[in-house]
Amino acid sequence: MQKFRAPLIPALVLFGGLMLARTLASQSAPAPTIDHSAELLARLPTARASIPPSLYALPIPPDSAATNTVGQRHLHEWLALTIVQHGAAGFDAWSTNRVVESMKGREENPLLRPFVGNDSIYLAVQVVPVVLDLVGHRMMTSHHPWVRRVWWVPQAAGTAVSVGSGIHNVALYNSQ
Repeated sequence: MQKFRAPLIPALVLFGGLMLARTLASQSAPAPTIDHSAELLARLPTARASIPPSLYALPIPPDSAATNTVGQRHLHEWLALTIVQHGAAGFDAWSTNRVVESMKGREENPLLRPFVGNDSIYLAVQVVPVVLDLVGHRMMTSHHPWVRRVWWVPQAAGTAVSVGSGIHNVALYNSQ
């Protein structure tokens, strides 16, 4: 019996995504700072006459808006996790098709069962990663600090589940 070997393309996608995450994480740009010196000078009664009203009449952004911004580094990490997660979902779809075609297993997910056996499964398995990408991005911009610290968990969990399912499928295919 011919042994099943993992394809080179999903492995390269996962490896490339991890290398991209590493590269993007090392390229962190400094966070922009807001200069409030004109605002502070405008509050001084002696300096108010020397500053034109157009400078100190500008609205001041609330402090909570500064905590709600997303840094460039976090966006790069989010994008890298997105790439890895979608690659892992593709690996899971590919391995599921192989197991079902070999009659050694079946799809347990009733929502994906109609798509097994043809190429539409590759599109169908991308629905959950897209939702998890949006949840992770929403968490990244949350007003709650504890939520902003764990923004990466949905994408990492989705990646782990897809890789685990793909490994299970490969083991199922290689069984006697």
